[in-house]
Amino acid sequence: MHTAGESEHQVGQAVCNQSIAVLVTGYDFGGILYASSAQARQTVALPAPAGTPVDLGSGITGASNSPGVIAWTEGQWHFAVNYGTCPAATSPQQQAQTTAATIVAYLHTHLLPETAGSLAFGASCGDVSSALTTLEWVWDRTVYSVSVIGYQPLAAVRLAIAMEPRS
Repeated sequence: MHTAGESEHQVGQAVCNQSIAVLVTGYDFGGILYASSAQARQTVALPAPAGTPVDLGSGITGASNSPGVIAWTEGQWHFAVNYGTCPAATSPQQQAQTTAATIVAYLHTHLLPETAGSLAFGASCGDVSSALTTLEWVWDRTVYSVSVIGYQPLAAVRLAIAMEPRS
């Protein structure tokens, strides 16, 4: 686990090592300890969703401010799905809406930790083989993270749900 006071070199080396771990295994776990819970919560916040309303099912409405990008909130959690704007066989907007609706449907019956958190899914030009899903959430002063490569947003969600805080 890293602390918020580490030098840029230490954090840079850790990020490099984590990136290698993700490339080799497809999964990465981590945590950073902050000086306060408030500071930790600031790091997981995503901008509030804004744009054209998008129905994601289960009573959840997201917002799209550009093609292929959908964001929404549920409780203290912020979500963003981004397929970019490159041409693809299926439109990036449809891909983003399908992925977002899949996540929403799963979370309708499986609960993420009751704390502040964020999920970001990105696929460059709709290329799901290199997609990256990252979840971050706060337990007290620690921000935990899970990253998964490939079109596996629910794998990352399942890992976050399975984790329990340790004191």
